[in-house]
Amino acid sequence: MHSRFAFCAGLFQIVASLPIIAYAVSFDCNKAKTHVEHTICSNAELSSLDDQLAARYKEAMGIAVNKESLKADQRKWLTIRDNCKDIECLKKVYVNRMSELVDASTTSGGISYRMVQVRRTGIRFPRLTHYRDKRIMQLVNRQIDELTKEFGCQDGGPSNSDSYEVQSRVEYAAKDIFSIYASGSWYCGGPYPTNDANMSVTFDLKTGTKVEFVNLFKNYEGDKDKILRTVFAKQVEQSERLIATGRPVENTCEGDPELFSMEHLMGSSYSYNFSQAGVVVQPDWPHVIEACAERVTVPYEKLREFAAPDGILARVIR
Repeated sequence: MHSRFAFCAGLFQIVASLPIIAYAVSFDCNKAKTHVEHTICSNAELSSLDDQLAARYKEAMGIAVNKESLKADQRKWLTIRDNCKDIECLKKVYVNRMSELVDASTTSGGISYRMVQVRRTGIRFPRLTHYRDKRIMQLVNRQIDELTKEFGCQDGGPSNSDSYEVQSRVEYAAKDIFSIYASGSWYCGGPYPTNDANMSVTFDLKTGTKVEFVNLFKNYEGDKDKILRTVFAKQVEQSERLIATGRPVENTCEGDPELFSMEHLMGSSYSYNFSQAGVVVQPDWPHVIEACAERVTVPYEKLREFAAPDGILARVIR
């Protein structure tokens, strides 16, 4: 009995002397001090997320133009992480940060940009991080700030992230042109939600100005009919065919002869962005018919004769 007790006591001492199981993480678990650090070290999934994040951060630092800015963002993120009270919160902040670091810094045509979180909305939107003229870069970023400050439900409406979403990406960054495609969907109370509102913006980096659709052309008002017939050639043809045959298909976008009639198009405004394939154009229509507002890609060459001689459209075509 005594020998068995002595054996058990010895075994207990051996086990007690062994370190607590700690999974591989970006910091030394033997030096973990905070509750969050101990939680990460003792949870396999969190430890894996920490390792993945460390790898992505290292990659981002390797290509980042503004490394100090990236470091500052990482420090801010660590503060957010360390305020978590439970495992689910930690998982969420790790996943969100990894998504941010995927596009931490991208360079195209001498233009560098990254996806930046807009306040605490959870929405990310492109922002310039490097351009040869810092004054122009700051001017463009201020305009982006003006656009994004409206993101989120206000005036007493719902404020949770599920009610306001924006998807965005840089579609063209070359020849001193910075073009972003963005689409927003939200419901902040009221009779109707907003779906697929085109919020795209395109900047001329030679001047720092946002270029509206009408300013792509040398004489938009004079050439409007020809321009819109070129952009929406397929849709206009379909509309005119429906009008000629007198066979509309009710309650469908394709079967409504009025939507893409020249009369309706001539009275509409348009959002657009540049892409590698051409100019991508979408009508700005109200919520009742917004689902019918097709995005159409027009090869640049087809718009050559209408391009403003010193404008960004002509610059791409040359």
